[in-house]
Formats: sequence, structure tokens, C-alpha cells
Amino acid sequence: MVKWLERLAKLALLPVLVWFAGLAAFAVIGIDGLFAGPNPVFVIARVTAYVTVVMVAAVTTAFVAAFGLACGAMLNWLGESLDPRQIVATMSRSFWCLAAYVWLGVASLILDPPVALTVFEMSEPDALEVRVAETTAFAWMGRLRYLALIGFLATSFWLLARRTRPLNALLAVSFGVAALAAVLTGLGLLSGPSLVP
Repeated sequence: MVKWLERLAKLALLPVLVWFAGLAAFAVIGIDGLFAGPNPVFVIARVTAYVTVVMVAAVTTAFVAAFGLACGAMLNWLGESLDPRQIVATMSRSFWCLAAYVWLGVASLILDPPVALTVFEMSEPDALEVRVAETTAFAWMGRLRYLALIGFLATSFWLLARRTRPLNALLAVSFGVAALAAVLTGLGLLSGPSLVP
């Protein structure tokens, strides 16, 4: 049993799995709490919400992969000889910040579960926004997301700086952030002028 736990602790993808598990738990508690009941309106709302969560997980994973690729490219350009597996391990271990953020949300939902919407409230356009704003977990998750992002970037820098020169690690993380910002701007432009600030 102890050897199995030691192997699990050495698994580089463990933080990602913990994050996925937390995201799934958060989704189940939050979605089933808000859209409780057998009414077809709630069934459609639950399915839509679950699809959205899967898309958020996929997009987050893709963005982290792109960020890691950009960091690796910059380090390679700076002459650092880092194994791609080390970049993957760095990105994965940085997920501990995101995992802690999601599990904090799960704990908040358990302590203060959302009040289920009624069928009549579903017909009101602002009812869902009001209910989300009234739920402690949803409100705090919105406020803490930037802190989780900063933690992810700081952890990525720290882990890269242990294997490379600190200045090169800082340049790599900065380039990764700039590359993602460019991708997001490009996607915003492609989606139409109404979504671009």
C-alpha cells in the first residue's frame, strides 16, 4: 500500500487528475443543486451545463498545453536544453494551484449548497444570475480565479527556474503569457466585432 502511494505521489499527472476530479465534483454539486428536479427544462439545463464544464476543462487543458509549448520554445531559443518531458511535468505540477482553487470551491458548495431554481424562476432571464451571485461558492470562485492563475504562473516560473537560469525562466513564462494573450485576441477577432472590447 505504501509503495503504491509513493508511486502515485511521483506521478507527474497527479495534479491534473486532482484538478479534473475537483472540477467534476464542483460541477455535480453545483449543477445538480441549481437544476434539481425531473422537469424537462431542468434536464436540458443540466445537460447544457455539463457540456459547458467539459468544454471548460478541454479549453483549460489546451491553453496550458499551448502555454507549455510557448515556454519550451522560448527556453530552446535561449539555449536552454530542457527535455520536453520536464516542460510537461512543470505544467502538470503547476496544476496544484488550480486543483486547490477548485477543491476550495467544492468545500464551499458543501458548506453552502446552492438553492434550487424553480420552474417559474427558469422563465425569468435574470434568475440564474441572481442565484449564482447569492451562492457563496460561485461568488468566491469568480473572485479567486485571478489568484489561482497567478499561483499557476508563479509555480511554473519557480519550477522552471530550478532547472534553468531564473531570468530565462521569467522570459519563458512571460513569452507563454504573451502567446496566450495573442491567441485569445485572435479568437476574439474571429468570433466577431461585438465580442472584442
